[in-house]
Amino acid sequence: MKQENPFQERKCLNMNSKNLHNNLENQLVKIGIQVAQLMNEANVFVVRNTLENSSLSNSDYVLELRPGNAHYLTQLVIQANNLTYVGLDISELMIQESTKFSTKNGLEKIATSGA
Repeated sequence: MKQENPFQERKCLNMNSKNLHNNLENQLVKIGIQVAQLMNEANVFVVRNTLENSSLSNSDYVLELRPGNAHYLTQLVIQANNLTYVGLDISELMIQESTKFSTKNGLEKIATSGA
């Protein structure tokens, strides 16, 4: 006797595993980018206060853990000349986003890498 699939009528569950994986991955990327933007907005005062109270000098080194999408870097690099910045993040998506942002904004010297 052939068993009926109770999920057969649902399109999302009729996808093969590769399509389902790709669909979920695309949704997670969108959500990850949105979360990073929300964190930028929520942390704007913390970042601003940190930058205003930093004593960066020309040619200093900055190491940041978990920089996310690094959208505040444009504010950081105006604090001093020839800064060397390294951001370490465990999120491959945030590494990609911070690298894309750095390149788009002429901050190619900014280094980001996975932890």
